[in-house]
Amino acid sequence: MKKNKLLVLILILTCALTLLAGCGGQKDEPAADETGWFELDSEAGILTVRIPDETPDFGWYFVLDNEKVIELLTQETTDDTYVASFRALEDGQAQITFSYVKNDEVIEARVLEVRCEGGNVAEIVNDSILDMTGEDA
Repeated sequence: MKKNKLLVLILILTCALTLLAGCGGQKDEPAADETGWFELDSEAGILTVRIPDETPDFGWYFVLDNEKVIELLTQETTDDTYVASFRALEDGQAQITFSYVKNDEVIEARVLEVRCEGGNVAEIVNDSILDMTGEDA
């Protein structure tokens, strides 16, 4: 029951973030890894995410909005860092939403919109980091 509640919370958050993106809630400049939390290996076509995981009892969870386009390869948490790698399954676009969660509390969300082409993750179309605590980051 607890996992179902968490999944519902993450899905609601994903929908809210998608609506914000459509309403101009995200920056218009090209997506770039200015904060160092993801990298795209263009040669291998693999997307790797590295996010700090330093808050006790919190953990990173992700939701893919299109599992036909992209899939998880690996994920682990080591040295207070969550690391996940993704690969393309077919051409198209997908959104990956990461939520930093403890029970029902989400303190941060990160969203990547990716474009897959030719069997590779080809481009990060957009990226966002949202502070869900209401405090300025």
